[in-house]
Amino acid sequence: MLRTLVSQTGFLLSNIKNNGERIMGSINTLLGDAFFNQKAWDDESTCYDVMNSMEAKGTERELDEIGIKESDTVLDIGCGSGRMSIPMARRAKRVIAIDSSEAMIEICNRNINDSGLSNIDCQRLDWENDDDYEKLPQVDIIIQARWSGGASSLKKYMKKGKKIVIIEWAKNSPRVVRDTLFKDCFSEEAIQEHPELAPFDPMAYTNSNEGYRIKEARNKKLRDELKEVGIELHSKTVQGGMEYFCTSKEELEKKLLYLSTHPHLVNLEKFKENIVPFIEEKEDGWLFYYPTWSKIEWFNTIIEV
Repeated sequence: MLRTLVSQTGFLLSNIKNNGERIMGSINTLLGDAFFNQKAWDDESTCYDVMNSMEAKGTERELDEIGIKESDTVLDIGCGSGRMSIPMARRAKRVIAIDSSEAMIEICNRNINDSGLSNIDCQRLDWENDDDYEKLPQVDIIIQARWSGGASSLKKYMKKGKKIVIIEWAKNSPRVVRDTLFKDCFSEEAIQEHPELAPFDPMAYTNSNEGYRIKEARNKKLRDELKEVGIELHSKTVQGGMEYFCTSKEELEKKLLYLSTHPHLVNLEKFKENIVPFIEEKEDGWLFYYPTWSKIEWFNTIIEV
């Protein structure tokens, strides 16, 4: 059987139906609502970095499933503060980390410097911006981890990567975790001034929301394209968890407090009550653990013809 890159044949690509193209229009970056736009990620960057540090063990489990080799070059799209980029760099030859959020890139570069690794190239680029996209090299693996914008087209993937990995939350996303820990912790006045503190409404990210509809259209379009050319999509759910250990309960409470974007507005008494089910005293300190699950999907852009 002859193995060849789909992107080089042109034949199979001509048969891909552009389902959802009308819905997508000329959108380069999703700005459906506050959850999807760049400013929101800038605002989230500090507490997002705290959450990333709590996901270290789960991140390693996700990387185990991806199967990164020492010879691989990996592109991390939407790298955030480096949750996957940094541990990936310990497994791969080179990692290219990109994000459209300036604040995320600043924190990511700081974390890279702290790691002592020299094989990560971190840049502020937007995968959905055509000019930025063309600047990116071809790589062995492309990873989009929990990228709220949804999957991109098969054609874009094929031009830049041999293996594509998409990771999304399966259960207990950071927003769910935070809503649990900070339930009834903010006054009505605080929520009016900072609407993002309002409890998460799952219905807000369904058919009534433009950003969600665009994301779902992109996901469906990619699956249709894969099916059209006979590329198999693999899937696995991996348990992770947000976990943090401190030598004292007070230190742990302080750390968890910064999962809120506005810790100074938190009702501390209610907050301490909320975290009780998720903290446990150990012989040498206190442990916080909240179980989470991620769905990993992957496919190869090399197929047999």
